[in-house]
Amino acid sequence: MATLDMQNTAQLAESRRKMQSKRRIKNRIALTLSMATMAFGLFWLIWILMSTITRGIDGMSLALFTEMTPPPNTAGGGLANALAGSGL
Repeated sequence: MATLDMQNTAQLAESRRKMQSKRRIKNRIALTLSMATMAFGLFWLIWILMSTITRGIDGMSLALFTEMTPPPNTAGGGLANALAGSGL
């Protein structure tokens, strides 16, 4: 009986090692794919943010924040009343 138990224990240990090995491989594949997907998404996020910031800096000035919003169909103007309204 003791020999049978030792064989079962050895087989069980070997089975567990194989299963753990398969799980490690699947885990590494999943982690690699998720990291690659995250890097891909972050690349595009940073690209969009940088292009928005670099193109938007040209339009920033003190006049943008201090002048009133003009009536329709006129050029120029700012965001003073919008900022004041947000502050209230």
